[in-house]
Amino acid sequence: MTTSNHNTHTLPRTLLVRLRFLAALATIAIALCLVAAAYGGYLDPREHSGIWTLATLAFPAVLVVDALIAVVWLLFRHWRLALIPIVAIVASWPTVWVNCPLNLPHSVKPGDGRGGSFTLLTFNVMSYSPLSGDYQSPSKTMRYILKQNADFVITQETSLGPGDFTGLPWMKSLADSIKRAYPYRMHGYHDVELMSKYPFKVIEDSVLPHAVIPADEISCEYRAHVKAFDVSMPNGRQLRLVGVHLQSTGIDKEGRKMYVRLTKFDDENLHAVRSTIVSKLSQSSRGRAMQAQNVRGLLDDSPANVILTGDFNDVPGSWAYRTVRGHDMRDAWADCGTGLTHTFHNYRMLFHIDHVLYRGSLEATGIRRDKAGDSDHYPVLTSFRWKN
Repeated sequence: MTTSNHNTHTLPRTLLVRLRFLAALATIAIALCLVAAAYGGYLDPREHSGIWTLATLAFPAVLVVDALIAVVWLLFRHWRLALIPIVAIVASWPTVWVNCPLNLPHSVKPGDGRGGSFTLLTFNVMSYSPLSGDYQSPSKTMRYILKQNADFVITQETSLGPGDFTGLPWMKSLADSIKRAYPYRMHGYHDVELMSKYPFKVIEDSVLPHAVIPADEISCEYRAHVKAFDVSMPNGRQLRLVGVHLQSTGIDKEGRKMYVRLTKFDDENLHAVRSTIVSKLSQSSRGRAMQAQNVRGLLDDSPANVILTGDFNDVPGSWAYRTVRGHDMRDAWADCGTGLTHTFHNYRMLFHIDHVLYRGSLEATGIRRDKAGDSDHYPVLTSFRWKN
């Protein structure tokens, strides 16, 4: 009888010890995953497994989980176990900061009209096609662009595409308003466009071939579009703007539906789905690696004052991002943004893939990601001033 009571009292304690042990192992595993994801972007995807591309994409989610684990251990006063996720965050700090900066909020200030300060809007407009499929209502994207009244607007996927709606009544009115607001414009098919309040000269108008598929492939998903413009500012300064649209992930509508099923954990062939998605991500990341090197070469040949912006189709910390940024470009979100953000939002793919990088005698004074427009991307508005 005594032995039975003894077992009754010790069994819960044994179970707690085992649970704590498993929780400690999970804490260590998540911490190691965070560090691996933080530095996976230093590995060239052309030479290493596609799992590292997936790791960089997953970094924000792993960061959140790691931080929550630290909070839980602190609440239970398990100081040593809480130290494990905290050390992982500190070890990953450079990547943590570009993904989740902890700046005080900076408001976006409008330009002063004399070139001392100015605003820049970057937006993948998805051919101005509404996600809802409602072509009869005026374009939310065009109305948003007009409302911001930025000094410069750089768009990607600018073509109206096969579903041409130029004949609709509202289109001409909005297009005319944009032409009046931005007298200086440069547009190419399914490409990067600059709309400017100030005159500029086109420096680069090239399509960088993808590393794998033939160079005559039409689809923009497999091509990098890069354009550079030298702007004459009202204060006499020269500013080079570079618009980019690096290769898409290559995951088509069917692939995105597969991804949605994957996130629901209800697909019978999860392994096949994962393999398909990882394969496509690996192939596209190899293409962006080559394209990023070409863009970096353009930056190396550019003058000091440069702003490079657009759709990288890759996240902060990735190989493509690190290659383009180099050691001389600053990230406006890291300098002025607050917390995690995402600029792509369709099919549960919430990724920060639209970036604003800059260098020279410029300072980003504010940045804002707006949930606006008709596109599967969100616009990013940034204000700048000249430092001297």
